[in-house]
This record gives sequence, C-alpha cells and structure tokens, in this order.
Amino acid sequence: MNVEKMRHWLEMSNKLQGNDFWKKIFDHHPPETFFQKRGNYPLADCYQNDSSICLILEIPGVQPNDIHISLQSNSHLLIKGMIKPLFPKEMVINTERFYGEFERVIHLPEPTEPHLIQIHYHQGLIQVTYPRQNIPLPINLFS
Repeated sequence: MNVEKMRHWLEMSNKLQGNDFWKKIFDHHPPETFFQKRGNYPLADCYQNDSSICLILEIPGVQPNDIHISLQSNSHLLIKGMIKPLFPKEMVINTERFYGEFERVIHLPEPTEPHLIQIHYHQGLIQVTYPRQNIPLPINLFS
C-alpha cells in the first residue's frame, strides 16, 4: 500500500467533505453491523414423523402480511419479508434487534409441491407442514 497516496486521498476527502465526515460516517450504522450475518434469519427448526415434515420459523414481531413464503424449487423454501421498527429513528437510543428486509432459502429434507404445503401463523411462529412422500397425513402443532 502506498501510504503517501492514502494520505493525499484523505486530505482531498477532508477538503471536499469537511473535517467531521469520517467522525460521523458510522453514526447511523456502527462498523460491526456490516459484519453481522443475516443469512440465518428467521431461525428454523425442522421435525418429521412417519407422515409429515414440519418446519417452525421464528419471526417475533412480524405481521403475517409482511411475510412471503414460496417454493423456489421442490426442495427449497423461500421466506422473505420486512421487519418494521416499532418506533421512529429519532427515538432510538440503542438498538440490538434487526429491522429491515430479510430473505432466507431453506433446503427441505424431502421435496414437495406447492399445493401440499400448509402454513399456520401463531404468536410469532410460522409452522410450515407438508406430507412426506406418498403419505398424505399432515400434522398441525397449533390446533
């Protein structure tokens, strides 16, 4: 790395942006937020019995209208949506929870077809159930 070129670049950016540019750049998003992994959201558990496959997705505080679930292929479930903040940005003192758009593809343990999937939403949990191959009896944990 050429230190002289870097120093020159920093001097030019300070002239153009002002001396406080680099001090304020991380005010809204601290550096550690750029390295947080969001790929495993929502969290998911998978269960099976002799007749059904059941996924439980954990999505607290998200309304069913803000979630989209579909099959990307017969063995990949796509879930995406939006987590809306409860309060406006101006009120934030500290926040650790994630807000914004999310998307996750979950590899299903056995393939299925869209018409066989049953989805139930209950208190921040989504249950996705489908019958195992050639066995038509789904389970419902929330009934």
